[in-house]
Amino acid sequence: MFEARRPEGGRAPHIWLIALGACTLWLVVQNAVLLAAVLWTDAPTTARVVAALVKASTLLIARFWSTPAAIAILAGVLTGLALRAQPAAPTRAEVRHG
Repeated sequence: MFEARRPEGGRAPHIWLIALGACTLWLVVQNAVLLAAVLWTDAPTTARVVAALVKASTLLIARFWSTPAAIAILAGVLTGLALRAQPAAPTRAEVRHG
């Protein structure tokens, strides 16, 4: 009978995931500290820039909101059709050998 083989060193992927999580956490903390430093040094200018960005993004979203909505609806429909088209996996009782 066929037995699934597990790769040697089964703990190695866990180490990489831990390293990835640690690097991600470091980047989040580092970016938060840098953002706080920028905001602390020149708050009025930063507030004006943020207000301008929010205003511009609001105007863009108001004009083009239907494009991301259409993409999301299309992705949902295609995903539903793909899931519906997959054949059902045979149960253990339906498997016949020989």
